[in-house]
Amino acid sequence: MRLLIQRVNQARVSCEGKLVSEIGAGFLILLGFKKDDTSASFPKLVYRLLNVALFDDERGRMGKSLLETQGELLVVSQFTLYGQMEKGRKVNWDEAMPYADAEFLYNQFLAYLKENYVADKIQSGVFGGEMVVDLQNDGPVTVMLEQ
Repeated sequence: MRLLIQRVNQARVSCEGKLVSEIGAGFLILLGFKKDDTSASFPKLVYRLLNVALFDDERGRMGKSLLETQGELLVVSQFTLYGQMEKGRKVNWDEAMPYADAEFLYNQFLAYLKENYVADKIQSGVFGGEMVVDLQNDGPVTVMLEQ
């Protein structure tokens, strides 16, 4: 499981020309699953996601977490995080989890996240949808979290 975490001032997702969700300051999470991922890794990943110190503290240094700032989350599924380019110009998607399994795990992840954070601060994209993601990256700060 890969979470690409982007600290944002704001972010939003549109699908088929309609606004689906938007957040203010917090994290935009691009979430991808590989074939052998399971929900067993959720506790560790969510703990790390909520506690990683990527927000400015009183000294202007990255010393505060999402829990401390009570920031918002926008979680967007992105199977392309498991694309491999070994040679040539074609991307290999063999490591990515099949659609139905990934959709199930994505929904489980969202439910687990909502149980462990403030549910109304969590928004999501449209699984499998052709989305347009607009964001204002703050910093920019972007890190990869993997399990």
